[in-house]
Amino acid sequence: MNIDTWAVVLATIVGPVAAVFITRWNDQRRENRNRLLHVYRVLMATRRSNVSQDHVAAINLVEVEFHGVKPVIEAWSAYLTHLNTKAAGETPDHGKTWNDRRSELLAVLLVKIAAHLGITKGEIEILHGGYAPQAWAIREDKLDAVQDYAIRLSEGKAVLPLSVVQQAAPNNPYPPAP
Repeated sequence: MNIDTWAVVLATIVGPVAAVFITRWNDQRRENRNRLLHVYRVLMATRRSNVSQDHVAAINLVEVEFHGVKPVIEAWSAYLTHLNTKAAGETPDHGKTWNDRRSELLAVLLVKIAAHLGITKGEIEILHGGYAPQAWAIREDKLDAVQDYAIRLSEGKAVLPLSVVQQAAPNNPYPPAP
């Protein structure tokens, strides 16, 4: 066999094998990027509703999906550290200050993730962007108040207001005594 024959045999064997490896490599890169984009999209979509399950799940995925991406992990760590500090303080201003800092740290994290993905986004743009209806915050406050009341009631630290109202039976011609 001459060299041309060996080249044809080698190309016939190596060509398809190399094509499979290249395809698998591209698929793996695309899948990895899609997972990173998923985390970014969820965090961007929920930046105004940070107590949603989707937001919390995405925050917990950052550590795994961005493993080894130092700027992202550092920003994530700062955000997580802040989230794990007590939000309630002695004054209402403390809660607002805590939430403002939380928003800033989330914006920094989102900028770092965007930069890693090759997306140009500024902190101010992220910080002031997004939308969440005010009704969501009102509903959340009301649900918190109901839960708090139920807990205090179960602990004997609250009372259930009752009012007794006497009404005439529908077929009773005599009204109830005053």
